[in-house]
Amino acid sequence: MKKFKKGIVITLEILVILVLVSLISSKYLSYFEKKPIIILKTTTYEYYDGTVTEYLSLLHKVVKYDRNSMKRWEVISLFKEHDNGKNDFTIVYDDETCRNVGEEIYRDDEYQYILPCYESNTIKIKFESNEEITLKDAITSKKVTIDDLIKKRLLIEKVPLN
Repeated sequence: MKKFKKGIVITLEILVILVLVSLISSKYLSYFEKKPIIILKTTTYEYYDGTVTEYLSLLHKVVKYDRNSMKRWEVISLFKEHDNGKNDFTIVYDDETCRNVGEEIYRDDEYQYILPCYESNTIKIKFESNEEITLKDAITSKKVTIDDLIKKRLLIEKVPLN
């Protein structure tokens, strides 16, 4: 029985080390725009201005954004972040036709945030309470932030004001 318990402990230790090495190496490699070492599944999404490729690894995924509007790599945990319900909303598109409008939806001291494809009046934010408001109203009333929208995968261009 002691050998069995020892075998389980050793197996768990190896799994934890493997997950940590995978996560650390993925973060390091994504900095240099390289794929992770351990890839369980690869999914590529085609968009009008490029692709987004997700590499599923151990307890995380690495996302490569190769689009005209966004070129970056990101490591995302597969565990849902606890946010006290702040991000409990859905993005609803009234019209999913890309019009290449380039409409500004927000501006701060450093950046202008632009919707490159959709008109803001065709996008609604629907909260878990079933309240539904326009995208600009949700931003103006601070019910959502630009970061919240980006986390929900709304395509937003971040343009420096220089």
